[in-house]
Amino acid sequence: MLYSIIVSLLFGLLAIFPPYLGFLYSGKIIKEFEKRGLLKGSIVFFISAILISFVFSIRPMILVFFSIYGISIAFYFLLRKFNFGNWDKAFIATIVSILIGAFILIYEKVFFLTLKDELVKQVMNTVASLDKSVSIEDINLIIRDFFDKLLIYTVVFIFFSNLLTYTVVIKKDYLKWELSYVFIIIYILTFLYGKYGIDNYYVRSLRESVQMIYMIYGMKEFYIRIREKLKLKFLTLGITMLLYSLEPFIFFIYGALRSFKLVKKNEEEKDV
Repeated sequence: MLYSIIVSLLFGLLAIFPPYLGFLYSGKIIKEFEKRGLLKGSIVFFISAILISFVFSIRPMILVFFSIYGISIAFYFLLRKFNFGNWDKAFIATIVSILIGAFILIYEKVFFLTLKDELVKQVMNTVASLDKSVSIEDINLIIRDFFDKLLIYTVVFIFFSNLLTYTVVIKKDYLKWELSYVFIIIYILTFLYGKYGIDNYYVRSLRESVQMIYMIYGMKEFYIRIREKLKLKFLTLGITMLLYSLEPFIFFIYGALRSFKLVKKNEEEKDV
């Protein structure tokens, strides 16, 4: 068990440095629960969580960490008995993490505003020291664009962290995992609200986040279909990336349309 705690701690540190490897931590904890049972799995989780909390030593960052990876672990077990696809489960867990994250942001508003100011200062000083020809206006424009897209990046990051967690645990046929058409309703509602109501930052970010997820799903589906015909992975990947660079919105449309294949599949199952 000591070995499992140490490995879980190391994976937890990878969730911080760099943050995009956090799915290894949640995947490891889920495997511990499945391998050792509820009691011993809980011991590994709580001890590694306490040690990670000591590393952070800042309450808001601890809360953010567990609002992402704790939710990913919890919803893996909560949703495993339901007939949802893994993309759908990742989407549901992401929504919950974002809602919890919003409460943390409100509760710890002063901390995050201070963190933002410090980050802006660091970026401006770093860019100015590296390239003195860059104007303050250009730096401010880059920073403004980054924070304008920050919620989108956060949603997509959490979604793929959840999805990769399932990949670590399940592995089998991950390219065949499907995304339901149900979530396209979120895009339609936010699109209509933005067009005929108030297109504020949160509505726009939610719409673009859903669009990006379906876009990547469309790329995955397109890649599979082309690979079946060409039988060459590198060529298939090259064609997919080339098309994405030319017109990425095509993959959103394709992904949204492909998500409706679940309806056809369910209807065929009923007819059998």
